[in-house]
Amino acid sequence: MSHYLIEFPAGKGPFPVLLMAPGLRYDMQRPVFETLRTELLAHGIAIVRWNWAFYTSDAVAGLPSADLSDELAEMEFMLAEVLKDVRTDQRSVFVGGKSLGSIVASQLLHKQKYIAGGILLTPLCAVGQAADQYYTGVIHASCPVLLIAGDDDPHCDMQALYDLARLARGKCLVTVFSGDHQLEYASRHDIATMPEKRADLSLMAATVTAFIDRYRR
Repeated sequence: MSHYLIEFPAGKGPFPVLLMAPGLRYDMQRPVFETLRTELLAHGIAIVRWNWAFYTSDAVAGLPSADLSDELAEMEFMLAEVLKDVRTDQRSVFVGGKSLGSIVASQLLHKQKYIAGGILLTPLCAVGQAADQYYTGVIHASCPVLLIAGDDDPHCDMQALYDLARLARGKCLVTVFSGDHQLEYASRHDIATMPEKRADLSLMAATVTAFIDRYRR
């Protein structure tokens, strides 16, 4: 069973909500998720975070299902749970994920047409990889999608990222920050500025918040 947290701002709501799926080894308490949590709650947006069941069972060697069907089922469970809460604005449910989680979020975008928007952090876009290999949901989404990547991410080729955005049939926005796959570290070529990279995380969280505010229904 996944370990999860559903957090709402103070008040009766209803509030827009973001479901944010974790990475392969990047759990819900790492800096990207904690920074998002603080920013979203401060701006009246609920957030759902969790750790994958495979990670909860074995954080070092656990692996997802081959086709990610188990992980999609987990994310659908999280969606069902938050929709039960009367504080959820059911017209303004956003889904997202980081790295591996971005692939699962894309699958949910493809299945659930009422989703208000998608937010994919550090998507996996390799050189020569077909854009629809992992992100068919992004391509066919009827809702707006935000792609966020680091400019020094070895798992996200910039050309492949922009190719994916161009293939999207709906609105697809791309934002690139200085950093690697964690979005918090300095470029390999500018390691002396590492302590300053947390500022980019705050900017990332502000960008996500602005996207939700813009496209909430």
